[in-house]
Amino acid sequence: MSPSAPTSEQSPVVTSVVSDHPIEPGKVRAATLVDDDAVRTVCFAIDAGEGLTEHKAPHRIVITVVAGAMEFTVGDETHAMVPGDVVNLAASVPHAVAATEPCHFLLTMVKSV
Repeated sequence: MSPSAPTSEQSPVVTSVVSDHPIEPGKVRAATLVDDDAVRTVCFAIDAGEGLTEHKAPHRIVITVVAGAMEFTVGDETHAMVPGDVVNLAASVPHAVAATEPCHFLLTMVKSV
């Protein structure tokens, strides 16, 4: 089950994140699972060798690796990440992602507390 951006009045249960969002060769795919006034959660499916160049998020983000492996770079530090690893990053901090093998991760942007 993969809902399309539920509102804050809904309480969706999202399952099968990996199978519902397959990795495509040479691609970075993003699917919004939840988007309301408080949070936005996006599932990323990234093929090995692909990634997101350095960028900033306007809000605090929490990233959880679900499957595969990736490198998460903040400043001069690169962290190898595997399923179960979590990053908690303040707003406006430059960062980048590179999949070292086909990878799924969830990004939750905390818009308000």
